[in-house]
Amino acid sequence: MALLILALTLHLMQQFAVILQQLLIATFIGYLILPVHNWLVKHRVPRRVSFVFLVILFLAASYGLGQMIYDSVSELTANLPQYQANLSWLTQQTIERVPGMDRELLQQIIMGQSATVETGVFMFRTALGTFFNFFTQVLVVLVFLAFLLAEQASFQRRIMAAFEPDRATRIMAVLANINQSIVRYIAVKTLVSLLVGVLTGLVLAIFGVNFPVLWGIVAFLLNYIPYLGSMVATLLPAILALVELPNPWRVALLVLTLGFIHNFTGYIVEPRMAGRQLNLSPLVILLALSFGGAIWGIVGMILAVPVVVAIKAVLENIQETKPLATMMSHL
Repeated sequence: MALLILALTLHLMQQFAVILQQLLIATFIGYLILPVHNWLVKHRVPRRVSFVFLVILFLAASYGLGQMIYDSVSELTANLPQYQANLSWLTQQTIERVPGMDRELLQQIIMGQSATVETGVFMFRTALGTFFNFFTQVLVVLVFLAFLLAEQASFQRRIMAAFEPDRATRIMAVLANINQSIVRYIAVKTLVSLLVGVLTGLVLAIFGVNFPVLWGIVAFLLNYIPYLGSMVATLLPAILALVELPNPWRVALLVLTLGFIHNFTGYIVEPRMAGRQLNLSPLVILLALSFGGAIWGIVGMILAVPVVVAIKAVLENIQETKPLATMMSHL
């Protein structure tokens, strides 16, 4: 029965992918703006005014990011022929320096560069297409967000009316702990991702690599994907730098610098900020990323770990399911 329920759940997640993605993104944003909203309310800003201000701020930020990404991708597409020529020349120079290299093999590799570049561009455009699709659905996400915030305002009153006072108080305490855990994880992860994105953009600008803002945004988003995200966020700009910078040692230094940024923030800064309360087993993270990527693609991989963290927070705060949360931890 459990396997049947799991299979049915995965099937429904695929069938209703668009709606569920929009709802989860709205929930994610809701948890993200909740600390800012609480801070504004404490400083005597009316609750409704605070929500409207934060929603407008999110909409303006989404529009600005979308415009910057569109301009960068347009320029990147225009420069692709030059990048392809540089890559072919670099491949030829590298192989000619290897003793005993067959000329026919050299020609085959150079001719294969065209298909390789086209495949890479197709994959890159597919990923960006998913990202742009997110921006086209911003309006629907904002509608979900508005209703979620409206429901949150009256949720406590409905809990108190639906249950006996003692039981309602216990339920509210459990929900408060769950919300606090989720808010802390999302806030810390977003701050660390923002730090990674800013540092990545600055480093690429210092090294003279084109489109530092675009790669900074990509690094910010991919940092939500543990393990794989940092690798991709390092390799993508490194490949571009390889066809732009004439000095291979400079490219190697760039890769080392980006790797240091991701490792320092991922293994030192983030654990110190978040603690170990929401620590997950690497196997659980990899399974979450696999299922998220198989069902929803890149968006699923970005949302997979926050969703698992939320599930773990729920399991931790219910006495009967606390052992399951412990099994999901990395002790």
